[in-house]
Parts: sequence; structure tokens; C-alpha cells
Amino acid sequence: PDLFDPLPRHTEHSGASLAVTLSAYRRVGGIPPLPLGEDRAFFAALRRIDARIRHAPEVRVTVSGRTRGRASGGMADTIRRRMVRPDEMLDERLEPAVNAARRAELRSLARVAWLNRHHSSHGIQLLASHLGFSSVETQSLLSFPYFGSAWATIEARSDFDTLKRPISML
Repeated sequence: PDLFDPLPRHTEHSGASLAVTLSAYRRVGGIPPLPLGEDRAFFAALRRIDARIRHAPEVRVTVSGRTRGRASGGMADTIRRRMVRPDEMLDERLEPAVNAARRAELRSLARVAWLNRHHSSHGIQLLASHLGFSSVETQSLLSFPYFGSAWATIEARSDFDTLKRPISML
């Protein structure tokens, strides 16, 4: 778990519910200039710099119910579509439970290796063996100044569908 995001918490991070410090905003270069999904890209950028993120359950957000919006495929289109036919209860980020568990175990292992990267090569070698990467490549991936950047790169280079070996030590 993230130190700054203790239970209870929610998992939403859409544009209307984001509040950031000016410092964090500037460190990630502001809102990405995307026609759609800029809020999700901004959140991912905050994760990559290890910004302190809190999904506070007491936050309440009310958004416009407009059915004509600025971005094709955005929230207005979603509302208009749901007025005709509700979406199935699925999320595009949904993955098989075994992959989600594997991802969580590897993220934990990667965080320990990243925290100890200057003091011990054992964690790097262990992580490399579970990822199927060389120790040199894994050490390079862990050289980012922020764990979030290291983890984003590891995720981008990993195929969690094929990583089936259990991590018995966690």
C-alpha cells in the first residue's frame, strides 16, 4: 500500500476530483495536451514522480450532466450513451485476478529493490529473476529517481500474462 493513501480510500482519479499542489503540477509539466483522457495521463504522470496521492473517501464531486461536450468519446458522450443503454459492469483495466496478484507482488518486490538499490544487489537479482530480465537491465530500470517512474517502465516492459512463477517469499 502507498504510505500516503491509507484505508479507507476509493480508486477514482478523474479530472473533476483531482487537487494538486502547484509544485507537483509543475514537476510533471502540467496537464498533458491530449484531446481525451488527459486526466488519466496527468494522474499517471503524478504517479511517475512519486507524488503523494490520497484517495480521500470524504471527497464528493458533482459533475455536469451535459450530453454535448468538448471531447469526442469523453464524459458527455458516455452520459448520452448510458441514457440509452447502461454500460456493462466492466472496466478496461480489469485483468485476471492471478495477474493482478502477480502485479502487486512484483510491485512490492520492485519497491524493496528500488529502496535498497544503492546498498544491495540481492533485491535487484531477485526481481530480475522474477521478471525474466537480466540483472543489468533490472538495475538500469531501478535507476530512476522516483519509484513511480521505475515501476511504470517495468510495467511497460513486462507481460504479466506470462509471468506465472509464484513469489513464495511475499
